[in-house]
Amino acid sequence: MKSTLARLVLGAVFLWASLDKVVHPVELADAVANYRILPTQLVNPVALGLPFVEAVCGGCLVLGFLSDSCALISGLLALSFTLATTSALWRGLDIDCGCFHSQGPPMGWAAPLLDLCLLGLAIFLLRTGPGLGALDDYLES
Repeated sequence: MKSTLARLVLGAVFLWASLDKVVHPVELADAVANYRILPTQLVNPVALGLPFVEAVCGGCLVLGFLSDSCALISGLLALSFTLATTSALWRGLDIDCGCFHSQGPPMGWAAPLLDLCLLGLAIFLLRTGPGLGALDDYLES
């Protein structure tokens, strides 16, 4: 039951996070650029691709389809988000994190803490499996 809840929560968070980003790619590109981590040439490809990776992983997790792969990708995304937000905060950047909305309040320490929680959920799923009601279970039969 815990695995099922972890899978559904992780999937729902990634789906929710992708929604505004898909609709506002220019604002997401600005948010990504504000971190001052990626070379300029990578900002637009990341801003265009990231929301779709989040949406696919989130949707697949909610359905329990390719759960291990999507938990791994979600965990790697959460780890990269943790590193990026922590780096920005340590450098004193007063930026919008771009986490859930293209234009939101300035980022605080809640952002990397949330990302660490998502990483924990992903690791938990990788260790315990997708839980009840996952499509993976029906496809293996």
